[in-house]
Amino acid sequence: MKSIISFVLTTMVCFAAWADPIVVHIPYSQTGNAQALTRLLTTELAARGWAFDVRVTHNPRLSQATFNSATRPFLLTWGNDLAESERDPAYLPPPSAAELLTIVYMVPRFTCTTKHITKQDFERRGASYTIGTIVLPFDERYILALNQHLGTRHRVIKYNNSKEIELAFAAGEVDFVFSSIGAKWQSQSQAQCLYNSSTYSVLNIPAIQDAHPHFEYRDFAAVTYLRAKNFDAVTLERLRRDILDVQRNLASYVQYQQRNFNPMPPLTPASQFQLVKSYSEVTR
Repeated sequence: MKSIISFVLTTMVCFAAWADPIVVHIPYSQTGNAQALTRLLTTELAARGWAFDVRVTHNPRLSQATFNSATRPFLLTWGNDLAESERDPAYLPPPSAAELLTIVYMVPRFTCTTKHITKQDFERRGASYTIGTIVLPFDERYILALNQHLGTRHRVIKYNNSKEIELAFAAGEVDFVFSSIGAKWQSQSQAQCLYNSSTYSVLNIPAIQDAHPHFEYRDFAAVTYLRAKNFDAVTLERLRRDILDVQRNLASYVQYQQRNFNPMPPLTPASQFQLVKSYSEVTR
């Protein structure tokens, strides 16, 4: 009898613990891919019985500190473009295979213009154009490395989020943008993109490695993923299975990726782990 009562009490304690929403931090802007796709996933998972407290912080350092100090189940939407060096106060090492829950999305950056500027103009030694980027540390490092590779003097203009950069681009405030939205703009004839930062062509936008095979960052994509902390193995595996099922079958998730020309991430944990590890090494 005592053992039965003990089992019931233990079960009630475990249920009470999981009745609390799982905190999810998204240290990206309110308008970008990271929050939109994370919310699509958590909304669908909530319909399956999970409970989340989603917080868009737009503050990598705050989310990093909260993740490090968390003592209860916690999910963090993170990416290899947020803080790539151990010298960065917001740095987090890449997740282990156990910590990696899923890749939310992956996308290269596109170098695009609305002006009559050719690739030859852009690459001419000494050329100086303005390039708008979102305030992410790797974006600026990429452009400075490209300057060094080409012998150009392009200047980085930083914006807080994708909406700001879109408005600035449309208004002609900058000559180019270095943005994940470029393929969408080109598909709508709103921009002409010179190249993308990955190793494959997107909408006939060539990969930069084809023109510059010796460029240091000739293969880069931003990989945004969910990493988990303080979950028991059984619950984490159940959550991982539910997320992968959503990614395969939720029409709005798949359509969002297709609409933005984001390549669909691999849907096996081992492949996802290798991809995150590979692209994290590019930005370190």
